[in-house]
Amino acid sequence: LFNADSLSQAAGDFAAMFGLAGLPGFTAETGYYLGSYLPLLLVSLLGATPVVKDYARWLEKNGFLRAIQPLFWAGLALIATAYFVDGSFSPFLYFRF
Repeated sequence: LFNADSLSQAAGDFAAMFGLAGLPGFTAETGYYLGSYLPLLLVSLLGATPVVKDYARWLEKNGFLRAIQPLFWAGLALIATAYFVDGSFSPFLYFRF
């Protein structure tokens, strides 16, 4: 948008962003990426609400937070490691060796 040479080119870019330029709105690639990142998107949406803070406050008041917190961090580390491994493995990297 910021590199448009004219107002009509900027309008065409806006039209393409909102699906008005004749481009397909949903493709197989869109479905793949949406499926891959849907859990992260849902957790992010949940974390953006006060529900998580209220739940953490309730857990802390009842004493559950001290017991659950190490399990939460271990699970989060495991999930993050799985995402890193999934995104970094390439079988073609070792093809020549």
